Amino acid sequence: MLGGAFTLNTLVSSRRTVGPAGSVFFLAPPDVTGRDNIIDITAQYSRISLGIDIPAGDDWTVSARTLFTFYNGSLFNAGYGFQPLFGYGSASNGRWTFSAGLMFELFSPRQPDVVDSVSALYFSGNPANSPRAQLRAEWRAPLGGGTNLEAAVALTDPISTFISKDLTDRTEDNGIPNIETRLVVTHAPEGWSSMLDRPMWEVGVSAIYGEFRKFYNVSAPFDVRTNQARGFSIDAGVSLSPRLALQGEMWTGQALGNYGAAIGASVNPLTRREVHASGGWGEVALAWSGKAYSTFGYGLDSPDRNQLVPGDKTRNETVWGNIVWLAAPWLRLGIEGTWRRTQYLLPGDGLLSNEGFGMLMTTSFRY
Repeated sequence: MLGGAFTLNTLVSSRRTVGPAGSVFFLAPPDVTGRDNIIDITAQYSRISLGIDIPAGDDWTVSARTLFTFYNGSLFNAGYGFQPLFGYGSASNGRWTFSAGLMFELFSPRQPDVVDSVSALYFSGNPANSPRAQLRAEWRAPLGGGTNLEAAVALTDPISTFISKDLTDRTEDNGIPNIETRLVVTHAPEGWSSMLDRPMWEVGVSAIYGEFRKFYNVSAPFDVRTNQARGFSIDAGVSLSPRLALQGEMWTGQALGNYGAAIGASVNPLTRREVHASGGWGEVALAWSGKAYSTFGYGLDSPDRNQLVPGDKTRNETVWGNIVWLAAPWLRLGIEGTWRRTQYLLPGDGLLSNEGFGMLMTTSFRY
């Protein structure tokens, strides 16, 4: 299988954003000149995908999948390159699946249906959904009446900098992999049909636990601290009709900066303790026809203000509304309006806020 898409994203914003068009994370502090409006055009998020399935006997199938994009390294980088988004091999018999390689995270996997499908509200209510090297086992079982149970566990790389570089400064793993788990129940009775391609309802929970060491002081007395990354998430979706659906997610945890949470913070550099944070998002999806749909939603990321230092971001929120048109099997068009607000902590416990409107337009030629 060979596929992919050549995508052009255009962002117009009344306030300067952090992250290029197609992967906006938050707003920068207000510019002292008052000239904050920007326009950004990029084709970084074009993709090439390759895949193969090979029957292996006894109902088993061996598969391999790779997907490459044209951005360079971290999502914060505006340069072009050739970056693997995922690449893994798996063996499955329909009930069990065993996988190894670079895959999306198990923790907090539900994703809002936004035009910006790359960052997809990272640091604004939607953690995880990024690639991480891992070894995974999944189990699926039908419960009858169109209801299915899925359970999965993965051993993952503790130090990933795909989203945030907050673990690159004198940090290493603590000798154990991160553990990510997920349990989800899905219901789609026989004959169920959705114009949004969603089940009748779905409920899932997921969690992550990991450890890492941070080294302080470059000369004696040396100081080494072990920190724990923990997170818990609950997500759900329900179709009110074949045209109308709701979905969302809530999460809480600590030291989740490189999971796309806590607006990038993992450890307080003064207290050397983990930063706690909570957040979530919710959306309404409406199908106008078999080829056009819209979503409207809100996302919020809120680290514990008492665990931050001046300059850290204390709150990041996004409101969005979009319309996506599948004009042809090979052409996808989308336009999305957003309102964003980002707050920064100042010395003396004051706050500096920046907020503004943006418009993201995308044209994607798929093959």
